[in-house]
Amino acid sequence: MIEKRLVQFGLELHPEKTKIVDMRYGKEGFDFLGFHHRQVMSHRYKKRYTIKWPKKAAVNKIKQKIREKLGARAILKLSLEEVVKLLNPTLRGWMNYFKFGNSSKVFNQIDSYVHERLAIWWSKKHQKSGRRWKTDFTWKIHRESGLLVMNGNVQYWSTL
Repeated sequence: MIEKRLVQFGLELHPEKTKIVDMRYGKEGFDFLGFHHRQVMSHRYKKRYTIKWPKKAAVNKIKQKIREKLGARAILKLSLEEVVKLLNPTLRGWMNYFKFGNSSKVFNQIDSYVHERLAIWWSKKHQKSGRRWKTDFTWKIHRESGLLVMNGNVQYWSTL
């Protein structure tokens, strides 16, 4: 029935990717458009809700992009402001796509990962060893650098 309806719109199902999922009680979830969808029980209202967050492959892809941008030795000659200008468009685009949903935990992970990679970059730039994020590249420097912080930018859908 669904295949016949999709043909009217010029679309077709991909047989290897199409499956029926039992979402009751959070047994299974499914991935669609970069999000993982799953039903969870609300502890407060005792009802099940379908929530979504970025799937693991999408998180790994953004981490890889950050690592590629900060991993090159040529970037060591840049100032912190130039590195921030290099990273912000990538972070902003990823955040704007995934901010609709339940992405706050993932956003916090990405913020921590960016802070770690910047601390490593900072240490290499100043010819130090280790991350040194408690002494040299603290969260205060991270926040004051102008780098985009994802945490706190999630927009939840309203059910009107």
